[in-house]
Amino acid sequence: MPPRRIFLADLNNDGWLDLVVGRGGTDRAVILWGGPDGFDPDRRQVLPVSKLAGFPIARDLTGNGYLDLLIGSGKPTVGAPHDAFTHIFWNGPEGLRPDRQAQLPANAASGIAVADFNNDGYPDIFTCSYQAVNDRDIDSYIYWGGPGGSYSSKNRARIRTHSSSGCIAADFNEDGYIDIAVANHKTFGDHVGDSFVLWNGPDEVDDRNPTRLPTAGPHGMLQVQPGNILDGSAQEYYTSAPFELPTGATVTQVGWEAELGPKTWVGAQLRFAASEDALEQAAWLGPDDGEGWFTDDQEVETGAHAGQWVQYRLALGAVNSGSTPRVTEVRVHYV
Repeated sequence: MPPRRIFLADLNNDGWLDLVVGRGGTDRAVILWGGPDGFDPDRRQVLPVSKLAGFPIARDLTGNGYLDLLIGSGKPTVGAPHDAFTHIFWNGPEGLRPDRQAQLPANAASGIAVADFNNDGYPDIFTCSYQAVNDRDIDSYIYWGGPGGSYSSKNRARIRTHSSSGCIAADFNEDGYIDIAVANHKTFGDHVGDSFVLWNGPDEVDDRNPTRLPTAGPHGMLQVQPGNILDGSAQEYYTSAPFELPTGATVTQVGWEAELGPKTWVGAQLRFAASEDALEQAAWLGPDDGEGWFTDDQEVETGAHAGQWVQYRLALGAVNSGSTPRVTEVRVHYV
């Protein structure tokens, strides 16, 4: 069977993008490990799922710096115990393994979004429900996150949807709460119906008063959700190559040239060490007693130095924008 969904991410933190393929009509997903020569069918890993491997997405759910892998599956089997799940394969230095996974009950989860919907600091999981055994006008779910990536069917919210086939999680009105847009494939048996924008707030996601968007049988939405793929934040990061300052030199200022679109920004941090190897363990420093981010052409206090080797990293931020900062030059001044 051809692949239904694919997803691209660096799952083993080796600096190369890996490709996750959900093979429609089968009970497995395939990871093609990336490398300097691209992809090779002989360099792959197979992960089992409950049935009809579908929508893959990745997010660091535990905060250990590795992307955990979430994969949806097909509809439940008629006349059998519930056998359709969203699978979470936990990741870490030892890699992804079939025996390190959680299974969250689902109904043909053809769309998944991860975001902190209740602003408690833990990532939550929204799963679409495309089809149950004999019904399509069924609830989708928000599985509430907890410490260490704890998720359970006993700690979830039901969200009224109609054969939901895709979703996007973003703070559309920028009020500090992540909203959800849902594509409804069928509404009471009819492909012509409404998809929803479900607004979030202090009382959590409201499915009683959605903004209705007329649609005709949509299948899917964005595969990659807005924000940093690792933690969902509004910033991506670039780290420079190490640079050795001349003996006795001191960094005095950091600045850059950049094109900034609406709702985008750039910030910088520095780190110093006595040797190139030691830079990896050095703390990143900003302008506020070591915290925060330098703005363009901001001065650097001389007390920040802890050696002649230096690196900078940039924060490239964008909120609800089709733009991203385009940096053409970075200047680290020293005397």
